[in-house]
Amino acid sequence: FTAAKSSVADSIIVNNCSFSNGNGNIFKLAEETDKKGYYNAEQLKITNSSFTNQKGQLLTMLRSGNDESTMGPLFTFTGNRLTNCSTGDGIAFIHLNGVQYSAIEKNVFFGCNKDKVLIQYEDVVRALHFLRNNNLSESGRMLTNKFIQADE
Repeated sequence: FTAAKSSVADSIIVNNCSFSNGNGNIFKLAEETDKKGYYNAEQLKITNSSFTNQKGQLLTMLRSGNDESTMGPLFTFTGNRLTNCSTGDGIAFIHLNGVQYSAIEKNVFFGCNKDKVLIQYEDVVRALHFLRNNNLSESGRMLTNKFIQADE
């Protein structure tokens, strides 16, 4: 799913789905680059789904600019299982840039983006990100910032 510039989805909800042997990016919500605080989806929820042998980025989500009058986007990624997934080109498997709220919780990552970045957070203005109870085995590293509420 690639959102075009000036398109805005209210909600994209993926629940109890299975993706396997994909080749290419799955969710690209990063076309609003004008630094006005616009974004392509108000809410993206991916829950209780599996991703196996995915070659390409799972998600890139962008809210460009620092206008604090916009409250999104919101990203929820909970209860998913990911096995042998990789971007192959050194970019983060999940890249959140300017996302105002995210919850990445109770997921299992096995063999995902080894020796690369698994999840990358970039924020210009305040945000709230929950990164909790995830199981990472033979997977890449997290690039976090001061807005992360993580496992201790």
